[in-house]
Amino acid sequence: MSISGLLDQIGPVGSPPTIPGIQFTDMADGGMNRAIGILSALVSRERTGERQYVDISMTDSMVSFLPVVHRLHKVTGAIPRRSQSILSHDYACYKIYETSDRKYFSVGALIKTQKENLTLNFFLNYSSISIEMRAICAQS
Repeated sequence: MSISGLLDQIGPVGSPPTIPGIQFTDMADGGMNRAIGILSALVSRERTGERQYVDISMTDSMVSFLPVVHRLHKVTGAIPRRSQSILSHDYACYKIYETSDRKYFSVGALIKTQKENLTLNFFLNYSSISIEMRAICAQS
């Protein structure tokens, strides 16, 4: 996670990176990407009759989790800083909120249609929304 740059994107501003409570690298490399590689090799063998060499990189697996960070860097020219992007919980459309029953839910609506659907669903289920989220919806 360190070499890929992923770890540097996790945690509060002004603090060291935060190690996530789950094994992203192991799941992405050992699970998803390895399974994709093996399945691709099996399909290729079925079509061509030839064996395939499957090479899975943990660093490459982690880099695949950073498309928005890379895009922001390409567009702005600035190196994205920890907790200072649209994916860093500072925007109403991409944040974790506490509900009135002291539980939490996450919002991940970056695309216009997602935001429109989100707003509609909030107003339909208004009573279960925290005071903070009600204020944000009222501003929309």
